[in-house]
Amino acid sequence: MDIEQANKCWQSMQQVLLDQLGQVRYDTWFKSLKVYSTDNNTLVLHCKDKFVVDFVNQRYKNTLFYLSYPHFGVDFANIKILTDDELEQYQRQLDASRLNPRYTFDSFIVGQANRMAQAASMAVAEFPGTEYNPLFIYGGAGLGKTHLITAIANYVLMNNPKAVIEFSNAEKFTNEVVEAIRSKHTQELRSRMRNVDMLFIDDIQFLANRTATQEEFFNTFNELYSARRQIVITSDRPPDEIATLEERMTSRFKSGIVVDIGKPDIETRMAILRSKAASEKIDISEEAVSLIAESIDTNIRELEGCLTAASLMAKLENSPSVTAPIVLMSLKDKKAQPGRRITPEKIIEAVAKSYHVDPKDILSPVRSREFTVPRQLAIYLTREMCGFSTTKTGEVFKRDHSTVMHACKKTEQMLEDSLMFKITCEQIRGELGAK
Repeated sequence: MDIEQANKCWQSMQQVLLDQLGQVRYDTWFKSLKVYSTDNNTLVLHCKDKFVVDFVNQRYKNTLFYLSYPHFGVDFANIKILTDDELEQYQRQLDASRLNPRYTFDSFIVGQANRMAQAASMAVAEFPGTEYNPLFIYGGAGLGKTHLITAIANYVLMNNPKAVIEFSNAEKFTNEVVEAIRSKHTQELRSRMRNVDMLFIDDIQFLANRTATQEEFFNTFNELYSARRQIVITSDRPPDEIATLEERMTSRFKSGIVVDIGKPDIETRMAILRSKAASEKIDISEEAVSLIAESIDTNIRELEGCLTAASLMAKLENSPSVTAPIVLMSLKDKKAQPGRRITPEKIIEAVAKSYHVDPKDILSPVRSREFTVPRQLAIYLTREMCGFSTTKTGEVFKRDHSTVMHACKKTEQMLEDSLMFKITCEQIRGELGAK
């Protein structure tokens, strides 16, 4: 649920509180409460007055639970009422919890194409804010940029749990700037972004053409750099090739170290497959590893996706291990028809067909599980197969950035938890690429 919709729900709920409690009690305890977020099945409200926060937590928490479902349409697992200071701490804990714990330096396979990027990242993790500041990593989708910067953050937090880290991306940063300007809370945003030990910004290329956001980021960058706080940035291209990015920004990005990640060579691809198979407890032959590595040379994401598809095929064929013939069968199902372009429309149609719903239902605002699961899968596949940003994906499905991210996270969890869901997903992928 986006913040604008959440505010409308809260306003409706406030009216009921006013009617039930009367003007005086409503003005004293609820008028100053504002919605902060509804992520992670948690309604977060905030207020500057600690006395109000403490009193509402003690006396009216059950009332808020009782009224929230009819107005928000969500059975919240938790409701938090926080002061501004508590809210800042909550956001940092939330950001840290979102770091993928599997993205570590130990799980990153080093090869010729990423050796420099890995070495620079390790140096930054060990000695942040010193020689390599900022660290700018660029490369195509699915090559390991996010893995590396998450590994830096995980390493730092493991060795210094009190480190203050801001882990974001250009789209989220832009949305926060827009919301801060709209709500006149730019000072609060600046305070949060500029009082950190390390700032991570993924996909910086999406700052192009966003003048107000570039200005805010430029000033934040300068504040942190002057204070010798570490800045880590990723992009799909080097600074000089980001169109419409201000020259002063490009100059700042190049003032530290700029490293690239290229496509992995076949030896690295084979090592990645062996590592993934071991972590997922997939029994696979060396011939099968070689076949996948020779067939998929685009990026790590597709490489691992092919291994997953082959593993599922082995289960369907009652094979105890992934063999070369099994891989050939899965590759045949996944192989795209020459010249056939995968579009969001085709993905939506394929998902709707698989779940026996109308494509219009996937794009509708209806939130029943019958439509929510296929909608989340369609969002996930659109990001993965079309290479869309969260903003562009949101435009297709008429959802905001946070909803797209939530849909992708839920789908990834279901892919881990449910074999049948994995099979359904792979069948849809196969249909989209089948001849």
